[in-house]
Amino acid sequence: GPRQFRLVHSPGLSADHPRLVLSGKVESEATYTNPYTGRYTSDLNLSGVELDAFAEVSQWVNGFMAFSYDNTAATNNNTMVGNSNRRINNSRIYLDKGFITIGNFHQSGVYGSVGQLVVPFGRYGSSMIASPLTEAIGKTKARAVTLSYITGTPDQHKMTPYIHTFVFKGDTRYGSRPNTIKNYGTDVGMFLSGSHYNGDVGLGYLNNMADSNGAQDNGRATGFMGFDQSSSSGNSSENIVHRVGATDLHGSVGYGSWSGIAEYVTSLQRFALTDMTYDGHRAKPNALNLEGAYAFTFFNLPSSVALGYGFSRQALALNIPYQRYTAAWSVTCLKVIVLTLEARHDINYSKNDTATGRFSATTTASAVTANQLGRTDNALTARIGVYF
Repeated sequence: GPRQFRLVHSPGLSADHPRLVLSGKVESEATYTNPYTGRYTSDLNLSGVELDAFAEVSQWVNGFMAFSYDNTAATNNNTMVGNSNRRINNSRIYLDKGFITIGNFHQSGVYGSVGQLVVPFGRYGSSMIASPLTEAIGKTKARAVTLSYITGTPDQHKMTPYIHTFVFKGDTRYGSRPNTIKNYGTDVGMFLSGSHYNGDVGLGYLNNMADSNGAQDNGRATGFMGFDQSSSSGNSSENIVHRVGATDLHGSVGYGSWSGIAEYVTSLQRFALTDMTYDGHRAKPNALNLEGAYAFTFFNLPSSVALGYGFSRQALALNIPYQRYTAAWSVTCLKVIVLTLEARHDINYSKNDTATGRFSATTTASAVTANQLGRTDNALTARIGVYF
């Protein structure tokens, strides 16, 4: 689908002839998993569906909507509702993103967006099926306003600086005026382009990591489940003691058939003891993702192999592994079908590690499953995806 922070205008488009461009994906997966505890599991699932609608309203105004499919059980205050044990009933369609963008690269390098979107903090790109560990720490979706500037398109200059800024209210509350717009951040970097290479390097800042997707919902079913999920009485777990800023250093490069990704996300302060801990101390989560890929032709079909490594530190409360090794092989068929086979090996935190998180206004809860610590999780996943 259309990229969120790059504008493309069709030649000759006028206000009298707006255009609606549809794109999307359908993905199915087969998995074989040997989890931290228990016997192996296998599964066949419809893993992802998305329909994107990009409206070119005029040469200065665009609109974007992304409708996604959620295959998890429907819940109400963490209690299963309806007949959600039957998998085909777990097919909720929801608005994932929806925003307006005002700008025209043919006239100006300044543009802005307003609505529900992923704020421009970090990249979280990957050649793998499994999400990078950095995504759980830093990726943040919010109802925000962004303002950006880019000096030109990368194919016009060998070095193209850019800057994104953003503000949003967020869900966590702190300070003397908790219900005000307090969250903000920026992303500064540069596109690099040449006859045989291309790249992107940048540095980002987010003033409140507690509003990241992984901190709001860490995927656990008991104990500390994230600041949005844990409270048994309303959303009092969102009342954190103080904000925790974060920074993101990201880079990507392509040279001929080779490409690489590097990203590091870390908090700049420690969480309060009542908000998030690691081994009895105030937690300072961070994570790294490194990937390398090589593209080639396999029986006249575009193909690639990729290797990845990631680690996290003091992020046990966010329910991500201590280390992750991944390998993937992808083949493109009929231009729109991508077949991917991925092997993943996760190493959990040590059996002696502990973590807690805010459960309510006055209590904390454990964020670990003791019998999973010190163990490994292995998975083999095959995905077929249609992208249009």
